[in-house]
Amino acid sequence: MCICRTGDIPPDLFMDLSGHINAKTPFLRTEIATGILATLPKEPEAQLLVYLGEVSSEVNIPWHFHNGPLISIIVQGECIIQFSNDEAYHYTAGDVFVEPVGVVHRAYNPNPDVAMSALAVQLTSPGRAHIVNVEAPPADFK
Repeated sequence: MCICRTGDIPPDLFMDLSGHINAKTPFLRTEIATGILATLPKEPEAQLLVYLGEVSSEVNIPWHFHNGPLISIIVQGECIIQFSNDEAYHYTAGDVFVEPVGVVHRAYNPNPDVAMSALAVQLTSPGRAHIVNVEAPPADFK
């Protein structure tokens, strides 16, 4: 099950972690990775990468892509993920999202006062780099 913010973020890329329990439902377990099952490596030797990424205020990280699905949880601050097709999504602390395999993108921290921190988990096939930096987006990027 994916719960999407109001309209602008595709349900398979976003999951809001808060506000789903109440007095009638004091406990809730929500699956967040069902949409990426087809992109998971099938080899038993798949590589697991778990890291805390930090981006200083008003900084872009380089253009890059992932060779395996990456699930991120924003734990502090906010970020804008900009894809090479000019789509952009804004995430804030508590948001969970999946970065698709092989799609060029970058992240920007728009907050002038707070660094962004994200906990990320990625599975990649053996022998493949988790993250591949690229010089710039494709020539047709706007």
